Amino acid sequence: MTVSKRRSLLASATLAALTVLAACVSAHDHHRHGPTARHYHHHHRQVGGVRYTLTGEDVFYGRLDVTASTRHGDGSGNGTSSLKELCDPGVEQEAGYYRVTGTRDLNMFYWFFESRSNPATDPVILWMTGGPGCSDATALFAENGPCLLDKGRAFPRLNEYGWNEQASIIYIDQPCGVGYSFGDVSDEDKNEKGVARHVGGFLLDFFKQHPHLKERPFYIFGESYGGHYVPSVAAAVMDELNLKGAAIGNGLTVPSIQFAYYPELAYTYAKKALGKPVISYPVYLLQKAGWPQCHEMIEKCQNDTSTCAEAQKICEVMMMAPYTMSGMNPYDIRLKCEKEPLCYDFTNIENFMNNATVKSILGVPDEVEWSDCNNTVNA
Repeated sequence: MTVSKRRSLLASATLAALTVLAACVSAHDHHRHGPTARHYHHHHRQVGGVRYTLTGEDVFYGRLDVTASTRHGDGSGNGTSSLKELCDPGVEQEAGYYRVTGTRDLNMFYWFFESRSNPATDPVILWMTGGPGCSDATALFAENGPCLLDKGRAFPRLNEYGWNEQASIIYIDQPCGVGYSFGDVSDEDKNEKGVARHVGGFLLDFFKQHPHLKERPFYIFGESYGGHYVPSVAAAVMDELNLKGAAIGNGLTVPSIQFAYYPELAYTYAKKALGKPVISYPVYLLQKAGWPQCHEMIEKCQNDTSTCAEAQKICEVMMMAPYTMSGMNPYDIRLKCEKEPLCYDFTNIENFMNNATVKSILGVPDEVEWSDCNNTVNA
């Protein structure tokens, strides 16, 4: 079997496995590096002023603003060469902003890559990174994206196992204030209702402006706090789009259930998986003893949001800090935590995303500074 065939089969198997999982998931839940500096003129293609109502929610207005595209004659001034020199030159791609105007000015950045296999028939995926408040660029360049920015590299390399091997994929920085997205941030951008309205509106407009994709099987996938994002967005658009499934990886869904098993992960499971626990037995007992107070505060937070900050603090001290102090990676207990707070070093991605030429090619305003996570949104 050829190497290319093995890669294609691996990508197909990965997507097939996630599709099976999707069927089981409810659809209701400084120093710069980069390319040589050049000057690009942008002629944005704006569409809309489109009015949307999502599953009975308030009406709002949005429009898709394509700031970079590899397709000729679409109104973007970038041509084929400039966008493709950033990542995966073998596929058609598009980047831009979804502008929500009205009482507030919101600008949500997206980057779309067509499938490497058969974009005319392959499914379309929306990827949602969690946090909350973390940029999709971390997934694009460090997880399942078309390209990888390995540690120490200044420029991306092709990811032969990227999900766009078998599917077209949309990455979006949401909510407002995350990654390249910017605007008048409010409390609405810190809850699932706001995310559902804005991302749902983006999806409706995106498929309206790309009618050749509208009948493709559509999936919404996410990780971590995507356990809240994915069901909310899926519920908002499931009657309007050809949504076939939703899937969540390592999702935060119900803390009042999940947090109870942190001691078991750090002690019992680690002992089985690694041959030794990552915390001592006395610390394990302290975690177990601290769970009732953490659980009580989580329940209070559900009914009184003024107690949520205190609940977070108590649960972090009682349930999360003991594992963090072990120095191990909570996402992979076999590894040491490389760099706090995420345990992965995204410095090279940050340098790339804040490179002036990269931002110019993508149509990102000069004053927008990219970071892997927005702590204000996370709070």
